[in-house]
Amino acid sequence: GPEAAENEDIRKNIKERYRNTTIYVTLADFPQAYDHCKAMLGFMETLENEIFPKRVSVTLECWQLAVLAKLQRPDIQDDAQKYKEKAKTLCTILGPLELEKWKKTEKNIEGNNFSEFDTVKLRASGPWTVETIKKLSEEK
Repeated sequence: GPEAAENEDIRKNIKERYRNTTIYVTLADFPQAYDHCKAMLGFMETLENEIFPKRVSVTLECWQLAVLAKLQRPDIQDDAQKYKEKAKTLCTILGPLELEKWKKTEKNIEGNNFSEFDTVKLRASGPWTVETIKKLSEEK
């Protein structure tokens, strides 16, 4: 039916945003990566429970990318707190393993260890991203 076709479109959008998030993390353009990650989460939320575990990890990524984007472009709106709380709620529902990832993100933020973020470890394919993050955290 029409709903199935619509869901197919949504899935296509998610894949595209996922790919773009990876590209921009690799290029160390965090505001762009953050925009794509937010859009991806928006599409995921319209599919509701279908991809709940993925939605949890993407919410964590939004939080991490919000922090990196703000470091890189201090003028952009700071939504880190919003995603932090959203991620905590979702991680709590999913269980102790996810909550551990949430706590790890919090620790990495407190310690300025931004290159330890999952979003960087999973998406960045070269030293460029980490170098850029190091520079940003030294300027902080």
